[in-house]
Amino acid sequence: AAALANFPDAGVVRIVDTTQSIDTYLKYILNNRTTPALEFEAGSLPFTDGYTLPDKSTITSASIINGNIDKTYTIRKSILGAWLMYPGSLINQMQLTFTQGQFAQVEADVISANEVMSPTNIASAELPAPSGNIHNTVDNFLGCSLLDKSPAGCITAASITLARNGSKADYGTGHADACGIITGQFEASGSVSFYYRTEDEYQAALAGRQGPVVIKSVDSAGNGYAFVFLNAALRNPQLQTESVNKTYELKLDIEGNPTSSGATFAIFRITSGS
Repeated sequence: AAALANFPDAGVVRIVDTTQSIDTYLKYILNNRTTPALEFEAGSLPFTDGYTLPDKSTITSASIINGNIDKTYTIRKSILGAWLMYPGSLINQMQLTFTQGQFAQVEADVISANEVMSPTNIASAELPAPSGNIHNTVDNFLGCSLLDKSPAGCITAASITLARNGSKADYGTGHADACGIITGQFEASGSVSFYYRTEDEYQAALAGRQGPVVIKSVDSAGNGYAFVFLNAALRNPQLQTESVNKTYELKLDIEGNPTSSGATFAIFRITSGS
C-alpha cells in the first residue's frame, strides 16, 4: 500500500492477477494518501470491495504520461561525407499506424530552426537508434480494448496521432533561422476499424461514453507497448463496406480527453513474460 502513495490522484493502471485470469487496464481514483487504496468503477473487476491482490500480482503505473516538459533536438543526416544539421528541432506530431497485413509504422513531423551544412559531426551527444525487432500486425498485434471491453470483431486497422495543436516557429528580421518556437497544446486522437459483430461500440459512441482505449503491440520477442488513451470518447461511428460480398466494418474516431489529473495519453512498457 505504501507504494501507492506515489501514484497520481487519478489515472489508469495495469492490473495482473493470474489467480483470477485478469490482465487489464482500468481507470482508478486514489482515495487516501495516508492509507492509500485504489478505487475502480463498480463491476470493472470480478471481485468485491476490499479485495486484496494475492502474491505475484502486479499493479503497474504508466512508463510515460504526457506532461509539461518541452524538448528540442538536433537532427542530423550524413550525406557525401558531410553532415546536414537541423538544430532546434521540435517533434510536432507522431503517428502510429497498425494496418492488417502490414508492419506497424511510425511517422514523425518535425519543426526545425535551421538547416546547417557541416564537414564534421557537431552533435555533443547522441540518442541511439532503436534496437528492438519490427512489429508486424499478424502475430505481434495484441488487439485493443474500447472503454474496458474488447470488440467482438477482429481489428482491421488502428491509428494513433499525438500532435501539438498550434505549434509553430517564430521568425524575426535580420536572419533566416527561427528565433523561438511555440510548442502548442497536446492533443491525442486516433481511429479504429473492426468487423461489425455487435452494436455495443456503436451504441457507446452514440451515448457519448468515455473511458480508456488501449492498443497493444509487441515484437517477436514479446517486448512492446500498450498505448492508452486515458479518458477517450468514441466519435463519428461509420458502418461501411466497400462492395458486395464484403463484411461490414465499424470505424470509430478516438477523441483523447484529459482525466481529472490533466493526463490524456500514457504508454505502458510490455516485457516478455509480463
